[in-house]
Amino acid sequence: MAEVPELNDIKLEVEGFPPGTEIVCRSMSLREVGEIETDRTHTERLMLFGDRVVKRWNLTVDGEELPASGEGMLEMVPGVAFAVYNAWTDALLDAPKDYAPSEANGA
Repeated sequence: MAEVPELNDIKLEVEGFPPGTEIVCRSMSLREVGEIETDRTHTERLMLFGDRVVKRWNLTVDGEELPASGEGMLEMVPGVAFAVYNAWTDALLDAPKDYAPSEANGA
């Protein structure tokens, strides 16, 4: 049975990744993002991201499937790992496509 996507799932599009790449992460509140971002080394941040945020992906290194986890993040070369992480932070910052600022502000 296929996994049913949750409303807060974010499917990442990472520039330069081949067509068919699938990376699905969960959305987070500002508080949760702060727990990952605050006073962490790059390695700690990537490990937490992989363990708390990544739900699934179809990424491989040298033909071997990477686990969708913090350990999988640490198996990537730094540029690729940060491309995935930055795609997620960019996706979090994008307003929903049907967002109407005037309605949200009561105008």
